[in-house]
Amino acid sequence: MINNENNSNSASTEEKAEHPFDLVGWNETKITRPSTKDIEIVEKQLNKKSKVVPPSAIVKRCKWGYPQVTFAFTSKNLEKNVGNNHFVPGTFLWLTCPRVNHIVDKIETSDEFNIIRQEFGADLNFPKSKKEKRKAQNPQTSEKKTKQEDSSTSIEEKETTNLLMETFKNYDDWLSNKAKITEGIDKDTALLTPEEFIMWKYSVYEKDLTNLPPQRKRYGNAGVSVPTSIKCLHSHVASYMAGAKDHVGKRTFEEGKNVIVNVLHEEDIEDLNFPLDCRSNCIRCRAFDTDHSNKTEKDEQ
Repeated sequence: MINNENNSNSASTEEKAEHPFDLVGWNETKITRPSTKDIEIVEKQLNKKSKVVPPSAIVKRCKWGYPQVTFAFTSKNLEKNVGNNHFVPGTFLWLTCPRVNHIVDKIETSDEFNIIRQEFGADLNFPKSKKEKRKAQNPQTSEKKTKQEDSSTSIEEKETTNLLMETFKNYDDWLSNKAKITEGIDKDTALLTPEEFIMWKYSVYEKDLTNLPPQRKRYGNAGVSVPTSIKCLHSHVASYMAGAKDHVGKRTFEEGKNVIVNVLHEEDIEDLNFPLDCRSNCIRCRAFDTDHSNKTEKDEQ
């Protein structure tokens, strides 16, 4: 981790913090509706290759004012219907910031990814469908290897001890709170309509025919089907930056500071409130900003 012993601002910040998550300024994220310019910038941030539709909200902005985390559906899932209702996906929060995405890419493609997974007790097991597909492609897969993949701590045990399960619960709590539809001022900032919220619950929980309590079938912002897996660090970082107490996202975010100094070889981080943000006014997103480009052209003339 970054050594900030000589940084008085860091020390004072840590002294004031009552909880590790209070060290960041976005634990009280202000959700805003996207402007036309926001939507244009997000499309360019994602290179128009993403299946994410225009966001319904900007959940986190960088210190320069550009979108970093958005709340949006995916076009693929919007095409599905459940009865008379649209299918509501598990993944709502999307990390759009090119710089933070690049930093997380560096972590996911390094040994640090498996270190993080091990720290949170995440399995490296393949889901059953993937194991069957792989075995069909490679019939010589050993019985010993199959048994190794099948063996894991029981879900019930992990649910009571694992910070990963707490992370999933915290995401549910965050979404439930932000999605609440109430009369008055909160109604305009609700992320889901009442119908969408109900469909989200159905997509995450299921009941069997014997009327047993609801059983989870999807977990967290990435909507993973296995509660002991970490599928995508980007989804966890998006959840953390949105204000959810995502332990995996926080751990990855902290590792991002190391990437900046030791991989990207930038100077020590000074602005601890926005440690992963661009040092100067974001060159890439600024290029996407037509208002800024027009202003620059006029200034040059």
